[in-house]
Amino acid sequence: MKTHYEIEQWRNRREIIWLNLNLPTRIAAHPEDGIKNNLKWLETEFRRIQRGLVDHQGDRELRNRLVAACYRITELEFALYRPAATSEGVLNDTYGALDQKSISNSTSQYHQRTNFPDHTNSTSVHMADRD
Repeated sequence: MKTHYEIEQWRNRREIIWLNLNLPTRIAAHPEDGIKNNLKWLETEFRRIQRGLVDHQGDRELRNRLVAACYRITELEFALYRPAATSEGVLNDTYGALDQKSISNSTSQYHQRTNFPDHTNSTSVHMADRD
């Protein structure tokens, strides 16, 4: 049978993990997984930990924690500038931003700037005859 101290100690450990999980730390520890897979792991971990924390139940708590955990990720700064009202909305926005970033990186090679000659500073003057 667990004592009150063991239950409280377990909650405190979970609370510390809940507050300290963030995406930059996860990416630094697992760079080979990429941002999207690390974000999926973070979402799963938050949902798992949230079940055991009575004070952090509810969608609003998860939403706030996801927004705080993804802070300082350049690819997500526009998606999190004005976050959605629900955790699902925040996740949709962040996954969408990551998909957009990967699409723009893969097509950028086709949108290179072509240098055309600048004729505005030409020394030759062309005049048309008007009768």
